[in-house]
Amino acid sequence: MNNEQPQHPQPDDTLARDIHRLLRSLPDRAAPASLEDRVFAEIARRAALPWWRQSFALWPRAARAASLAVSAAVAVAMVLTFAHLLDIIPGAIETTPLVATLSGIWNLVAGFCAQLLGRIPAFTWTIIIAVIAACHTALLGFGAAAYRYLWKTR
Repeated sequence: MNNEQPQHPQPDDTLARDIHRLLRSLPDRAAPASLEDRVFAEIARRAALPWWRQSFALWPRAARAASLAVSAAVAVAMVLTFAHLLDIIPGAIETTPLVATLSGIWNLVAGFCAQLLGRIPAFTWTIIIAVIAACHTALLGFGAAAYRYLWKTR
């Protein structure tokens, strides 16, 4: 395998070097005076935001931990609800009174949700799923079109 550079530089390489040399020779341009004021004003505005309106990485550790715990609990609740609705989990293992009480409350809530969802006719579910799929497809299409338009104008 030959790792040597080609003997004759390509025209694109020469052009690129010439452009690079020309751009490096140009003096730096100073930013407008108003830009510095606007940048510092925006930095101060963002720093003055309350913690819950800032980036998640800037939240206090306790708030981040609580948010993750609540998110995990909601995810587990959703999985268990759908598992209960589909009868994937035959029954909870009740080892302590607390687990038995929570299981009873869970079964009551899940049963109520199953009754509510069971009253919706299958044709209505078909329409709901079709509308959601159409909206999702339209969102992807509009996003792709916007991306192509914005990328093309740059």
